[in-house]
Formats: sequence, C-alpha cells, structure tokens
Amino acid sequence: MIIVTQHLRPNGETRKLQIERTREIEDLAEELDDHYVELACELLPSDKVFICSEKDGVVIFSTLVPNGPGVPCILDSLIKETHKRVIGHNLEKFDSLENDFTVIDSDIPF
Repeated sequence: MIIVTQHLRPNGETRKLQIERTREIEDLAEELDDHYVELACELLPSDKVFICSEKDGVVIFSTLVPNGPGVPCILDSLIKETHKRVIGHNLEKFDSLENDFTVIDSDIPF
C-alpha cells in the first residue's frame, strides 16, 4: 500500500489514504518513504487533482490532472519520476532543485 496525504477542503485538514498499486510501484514508494519523501494530493474546486511529492517542505515534482480513473496511473508516473530524481541522483537536499509543474502522460484517457 502507498500512503498519500490528502488535503481536504475547505480548511486544509489532512487524512492519510492507503492506495493499492502494483508491487513495483509500492516498492518505489516505500524507498521514497525511507528517504522521507511524502506524497500528497488535493481535489481542487475545478475538479482537477493536484498531486505532488515533497521532502522537507520542498516540492520535488507536481502535476495537475483531471479527476477520474486515470489518476492512479498518473500517481504511478509521479512516483517513478520522483524516484529517478531522488534515488537515481542520490539527492539529499532539495534547496536548489527547480520545481516542475507538468502534466504527465496527458494522453491517458480520463
């Protein structure tokens, strides 16, 4: 299971979601967790979902996608990309890392 912090409207309260994904994705997410990387999401009033990975309050990677059945696949892509950036580059601090705001795999049907 992957743990994702969901930010709730209207007051920003949070709750932890447990999301079941493939073993490969869950292993990547667990390794990110071992490096204190958190995954978070929020459903916006525009009915889009903001998903991000962050460490020490700094966003590593983020995306904004339409709400729908394609969101878990986007989460998978975000986890893979974050893993490449954090584990693949052995980054310990993210002070100077430029934040990305990208729609990942926008061809996925929603």
